[in-house]
Amino acid sequence: MSLYQKMELVKKIDDMIEDVESIVIFKDEKKYGKLLTQLNNVLLNTFDDLQVETLKSVIHYLVYKGKKKFTAADAEKVKKIIEKRLGKSLTDLMEDNVISLHEKIYKLGVDEVAKSVNMKLSFTTNDVAAAEILGNHGLFWVGEHYSETMTKEFDEALSGYFDSDKSLQDVADGFEKQWEGIVTRSKSYYTGLAEHTTNRVRELGKVTGYEKAGITEYEIVAIIDDHTSEICESMNGRTFTVERAVKFRDDLLALKSPADIKELAPWRKPDEVKNIDTKDLPPGLELPPYHWRCRT
Repeated sequence: MSLYQKMELVKKIDDMIEDVESIVIFKDEKKYGKLLTQLNNVLLNTFDDLQVETLKSVIHYLVYKGKKKFTAADAEKVKKIIEKRLGKSLTDLMEDNVISLHEKIYKLGVDEVAKSVNMKLSFTTNDVAAAEILGNHGLFWVGEHYSETMTKEFDEALSGYFDSDKSLQDVADGFEKQWEGIVTRSKSYYTGLAEHTTNRVRELGKVTGYEKAGITEYEIVAIIDDHTSEICESMNGRTFTVERAVKFRDDLLALKSPADIKELAPWRKPDEVKNIDTKDLPPGLELPPYHWRCRT
């Protein structure tokens, strides 16, 4: 064998080793789509059922209270009716289904890695506990949407009736129209929340799969087209250690409030990522999603 042939053989062997070391994770998009649909249905259907009951309660209160001007006391009563039904009651009704689905989504991430490396990776009680914590995180955002967004919108809707000459029937009719807009925006929020949550939990499940399979590094792969965000374009192709991702996962699981989660993994601006070495990136960028409706 000539020296040239030996060099070519060595190159082929090196290429084969590199191919073995680079594992492509085969995603189960069918199962992912099914779980996303189920989570979306839980969020939307529970909200739909309660918001109809809530609107009926508010209208009933206003119409049967008697004909007089709408006052701050009336607004406070209406707010309490809404808060009771669309705040904690909504979260409580979703709890079991949301946590159960988070466990399935987390396991999907682990299973996708297992199939790709042709190994059987166990799903332990620690994994079940992690999925439950993430399920509770998902419920945070249900309550957060009410407390941060819906409360503000209802306040604005109700404040327009203070010291007006409208009868309570007029107030009821006007409020019902404004309610439709608030509910439409909420449905859009819950659809986005289902997509975001499914992506995040699936990626965290993959990290657990990497850890169990002995994988040491992974690469971020963005979908590059006309709709790719600046931050995803900048993250595309970056390589992280699994050790760093495990730390991010464990730090996230230790958090107890939406504020803490936002602090650990906020939506970053493109200039916080562009032209910055991967090792110097701030926490929270170890895994997608990097923004609302992220496809990376």
